Amino acid sequence: MKGTERTSKIVTNLFLVALMFVLTNEGRGQPSLLSRSGLKNLVDETLQQAMKHHSQHKEIYGSEEFWSFRQLAVGLAEAGCFSEAIQVLKAMPKPTKEFAKQQYWDIHRQVAEIAAKSGRHDLAVQLTKQIPNYMTRYHKRMEPTGDMQKASAVRAIAQAIENLPSPQAQKRFKEALYLVVQIGDNFWHGDSLCALAKAAHKFSPQEAKRLASQVLAIAEKCTEDNKRMNLIAKVAAVVSRWDKQKAMELFNRALTIALRQPQKYYERDFAVWFVVERMIEAEFWDEAIKTAQLLPEIEPKVSDIPALAPMVILPPTKWRALATIAKALVERGQVERALQIVETIKPPLTRIDTLIAIAQLLAKSSPQKAEELLWKAMADTSENVTTANGYFIAIVEVAAKIVPQKVSEFAFKAVKPLRRLGGYTAATTLSGIAAKMANVDQSASKALFSEALKVARRISNPDQRMLALETLAGQMAHANFFGDAVALLPEIEQTSQARGNVSPGRWCLTTRRIVETMAKAGQINQAISLLQKMSQCRNEDRFEALLAIGEALAQRDRKKAEKFIRQAWQMAKAEWQRYERQAQLSRRLGSSPYPPHPDLFLQSLKVTITVARIVSAQTSRR
Repeated sequence: MKGTERTSKIVTNLFLVALMFVLTNEGRGQPSLLSRSGLKNLVDETLQQAMKHHSQHKEIYGSEEFWSFRQLAVGLAEAGCFSEAIQVLKAMPKPTKEFAKQQYWDIHRQVAEIAAKSGRHDLAVQLTKQIPNYMTRYHKRMEPTGDMQKASAVRAIAQAIENLPSPQAQKRFKEALYLVVQIGDNFWHGDSLCALAKAAHKFSPQEAKRLASQVLAIAEKCTEDNKRMNLIAKVAAVVSRWDKQKAMELFNRALTIALRQPQKYYERDFAVWFVVERMIEAEFWDEAIKTAQLLPEIEPKVSDIPALAPMVILPPTKWRALATIAKALVERGQVERALQIVETIKPPLTRIDTLIAIAQLLAKSSPQKAEELLWKAMADTSENVTTANGYFIAIVEVAAKIVPQKVSEFAFKAVKPLRRLGGYTAATTLSGIAAKMANVDQSASKALFSEALKVARRISNPDQRMLALETLAGQMAHANFFGDAVALLPEIEQTSQARGNVSPGRWCLTTRRIVETMAKAGQINQAISLLQKMSQCRNEDRFEALLAIGEALAQRDRKKAEKFIRQAWQMAKAEWQRYERQAQLSRRLGSSPYPPHPDLFLQSLKVTITVARIVSAQTSRR
């Protein structure tokens, strides 16, 4: 008996030792990188780098930069690791300057909105409560930035409430209503109430009516026309759910105010478009079409709009408004009326875009009609090939879903006009078409890739020829023609050298992209084999390839995945340590070090977010 007990104890002890070995990294007491504790360690180290980035930026430029904290907190929240995101928010240094304060609280707003969309209403409410009612000065104007950020978070919470069952929705609604009470600015208070009124109509029409009347009362107090118009149009869309006539009166009031707006920077056009959008939401189709006619037909050039040129936000046009109405009509089953509107749209690009969008919406309910619309779009695109060539790819992509047996007909219809066009655009468009149809018709896809390659090789400009070949290799990889993609690498390098006075190794960028695509497609062995050929490539390219393989392996072979991700992490740490040594040397020599390049922090960030996604997926599966 004693011998048996001794044997049993030995077996048990061996089992415990083995278990500890598995639970630690290579038996050294380090937690697995792909575990919660491993993620925590990564977040701690990345957070330290963000702190250094922040302090050095302040030391050199005198300003506070929260970019690194935003990337880390928002990335973790999007990966579903909210406790780690909160850790980052708590660790951020308090801002001392006005615009830094805006950045600081905007990170809280972003995380709150992601939490609301992910079903973490408690966290969304908690973070929104923390945002203070502070003001920001823009020249001579003071803006209620805190109220604006709170209102944005409340809108996200209200949208999430609409998807909840009634008992739960009522509870969350009361919490959100408490947040609105804290918003001091009249306009943002009304904006938040309007979002909640829309959410409340599902479980309490009476509450929705009460909130709508409050919004109208607030709108009357707004001294600025554009804000009053905004609230009236928004509440009209909500009121339309129970009183169409009252809603129409409100829309007319909003439109009257919109038409009074100045036109120096297209304020009037944007205001009219805002009313049209709300009319679409309320399904007032006749009124929306009529109001869209008030918008200009001709789109101004960006250079004509000094206030908008840096942002490239083009003012709305009558045609884009009609296209939006047509798509909304199809979504609600009014196909014939939508197609009548499409026939009136004159600019070919807007018309083609609308036809493709409608065909996609009709894919399940009416595939025959969808095919007919795609052929119309194909004819229009062929006629306007110089400006509309990109739509060939979209047409083939939709055709592959609707009529896979005819996708080659659509694809080869584009070859003739693209041959006439020639050059970089033709080569990349042909390869884009080939990639979109590869899953449906591989032989036709191969033929199109061959055609694209012929066009690319005829390009005389070496810069454009190299970029075209790189695009082709990438598209071939996406189509799972990995052998053909790899075969292009020597030609890409040769073309790169033909440009003159360039460093060798351009092929590495394409190789890294092929490795990433292979990994995502599950071709791990091929990806590893190609990675081994990248020994002479830059660290950045090898880093991205290692990370892609590691993430792809995580579900199949966790131990092997950790090996690749750990290698990527070691590379990121080595780069950061090299920078730290240079910074220390600069200080010894009496000069200020340059702030760390964003790419240095991005490498650590990418490893952390990749591990966060893996850990979050493991938790979800459990």
